[in-house]
Amino acid sequence: MKKRMVFALTALCLVVGVAYAYFTSVKTLNIGSFGTATLEIELASETTGSADTLLPGESVQVGWSATNSGDRELHLMGSINPTFVDSSLDSSYLTVESIERNNAGVWEPVQVSSEGVFFYSDDGSESNLLSLLPSQSVQYRASISLASEAGNEYQAQDIATNVVMGAKQIDADVWPAL
Repeated sequence: MKKRMVFALTALCLVVGVAYAYFTSVKTLNIGSFGTATLEIELASETTGSADTLLPGESVQVGWSATNSGDRELHLMGSINPTFVDSSLDSSYLTVESIERNNAGVWEPVQVSSEGVFFYSDDGSESNLLSLLPSQSVQYRASISLASEAGNEYQAQDIATNVVMGAKQIDADVWPAL
């Protein structure tokens, strides 16, 4: 009797399993493909003047442009950091005196935070950010000075001026780390 019961249950399981497999179906529908947006900037140096003749107490002007090479509007922030290539020299003798943004052919001063950060806005602050449209560029220039106290050890030294620009989507809350 037990053998018949086990046999009946086994047969029932096989019938249900086969019926379940028989009545299932899977279909795939391709509803189209699309790409993700790009958020990318390009930087180009536009330095004017020569730092080869920078003397203590004088300044040199360096320039750059940022271009939105992506396909979405973006907001920009940046920082500039002049340093001596020879790391044994004190780079605090180099000062960013001012940063300006070209607004339709007129150079306007840009506000720089105490951390050395500026934004693409009417005044350089994080308030009232301006949108940089795809293929649009913005030009900046900075005046960098060598302290009048710089001694003879600063003669014939190379200065590296690093500009770092970060971009974010216009609806994003978080800025990239610079």
